[in-house]
Formats: sequence, structure tokens, C-alpha cells
Amino acid sequence: MSDSSKSMNLRAKDILDPRFPFKIYSIAHKMTQEYHSHDYIQLWYVKKGQCVHNFNGTIYTLHSGDVFVLPPRVFHSVSTMDEDRVLIGLDFTEAFINEDMTGGKSSDLFDYAYIEPFIVKLDEIKPLFPLAGPVSRTVALLLEEIMAEYEGKAPHYQLIVKANLLKILALISREYAKGIDQKKKALVDRYKTAVFQVQEYVDVHYAEKIYLEEMCRMTMLSPSYFSDVFKHVTGRTFTEYVSHVRVEKAKELLRRDDKSISGIAYAVGFSDNAHFDKVFKREVGISPLQYRKTVE
Repeated sequence: MSDSSKSMNLRAKDILDPRFPFKIYSIAHKMTQEYHSHDYIQLWYVKKGQCVHNFNGTIYTLHSGDVFVLPPRVFHSVSTMDEDRVLIGLDFTEAFINEDMTGGKSSDLFDYAYIEPFIVKLDEIKPLFPLAGPVSRTVALLLEEIMAEYEGKAPHYQLIVKANLLKILALISREYAKGIDQKKKALVDRYKTAVFQVQEYVDVHYAEKIYLEEMCRMTMLSPSYFSDVFKHVTGRTFTEYVSHVRVEKAKELLRRDDKSISGIAYAVGFSDNAHFDKVFKREVGISPLQYRKTVE
């Protein structure tokens, strides 16, 4: 199911204790969740076996040692694939991991950037984090301690729970940062030819409507993969590149054609003269009219 309008929306105020908005639980039984979203962060760790995660319509298979981090307000469901499995789930709010140990909001104690891999725009979310052996074992031990403290509720257990959770997120973030450059290079090398093909298409069809979806079909890449690769190969987003090509073509026409500014805007693919003027100024530093006067 991928129709979010027919899915549940869970709220932290109904699920978590406002005084300590965190909980941890273990799942060892067979289950299939209903498609849903929530306004808090969720972390899944596959302690044993495997499961399937439907994340915003994309299917991920998680194996033992994998971590799956879900930011707020995205739709997903989890189902187990076999009888012999153990999943650890954690639910917590954004505020919970960005407060100091006395419960106050802090902008100095914790750098919010360390959870950047988890709290990003939907098209940038990379929720699956396969962990290397030593890191996976460390995370497993930290989760065991969190579980014991959460269930035992000995004095100051909240501090130990929060400290371990922060360490888990920091370890995941470190692994993410470690592997990201290598992954980007592999993506660029693999799809460089496809990006060049798109550039050639834009260079020829700049005057027509050009849709990202059409380029994704051409290269057989998902929108998120296409956008990542295109930016790393060209140094521009796809939209920026199309605008750049159109402005360069407009500059040629402004130098040698006596068409009106609006006529040139239309000829290079802009349907709105005000938008053309804005993009041209951003690219060149002056308006199309001013540019024409400088080259007359």
C-alpha cells in the first residue's frame, strides 16, 4: 500500500511519555505492520534474522546487523520474513536528542549536524545503514544496555539511555560519512556516460519543456540517484544545468538577433518573461536588456 491518505499517522503525544519521550522494545514474533507515519524518529536494529521495510514505497531488505533510521513524517511499514528473527525498535522525538542532560534545550552541548543523515528532505533520505562487524557489535551492546536501563528504571537511568542513544547515532553518522565519498565516486563512475547523454539532450532540446522524470527514464535511474549523480558530475543540479544552457543560448541570441526580450525568452524555453529575467540575472549578474546594451 502506498497511498498515504489511507494510512495511519501516529503522534508522539499519544505514544511517548512527554516527560521522557523515548521507548525501546524487542520484537521476536511474526508481524506485518499497517502502512503508517509518525511525528517522531524511529530506529530499527536487526539483531537476528531479517525483515522487509517498505519505506515510502521503496522496499528494503534488512539483515542481521543492519540499522534502519526513519525521520518523522515518512510513510513505511515493517514485516518479518522468517520465524527466527529479533528486531529492536526505538522511538524518540527530535527534541529528546537535542536537549542537555537537565532537560533544557541546548544549541552548544550537542551539535545537531551529527544527525543530519537522519533528518533531511524526503528525496535525500538514506535510511538503511549496514554496519561493519565491530560497529555492529558495539551498537548491539549499547542497545542491550539501553533495554536493561529502560526496563529496570534504576536511578538516573534516563541519562544512561540518552547517552547510549547519542553514541549509537554518532557511530551510525560516522559510518555514513566514512562511506559516502566512496559511494559517490562509484555512482559517478558508473553513470557518467548517462549524465553526458542527458547533457547532450538538454543542449539540443533546451527550447522544449524538459522534465526530470523523462531524464530518469532515459538513464533508468531513480530521481534521487539521478539528482545525486548529475550534481557530482556537472557541479550543478539538473534544474540549474537546464537554466544555465538556456541562458547561454539566450546570450547568443541577444548578441546577434533583434528579437524582443520576451521573444528570446520564449525561444530558449522560458514561458515566463519575469522568470527569464530572474534566472538570467542570477547567471550573468545583469538583466537581459542590460546585457544586450553591453554587446551592441
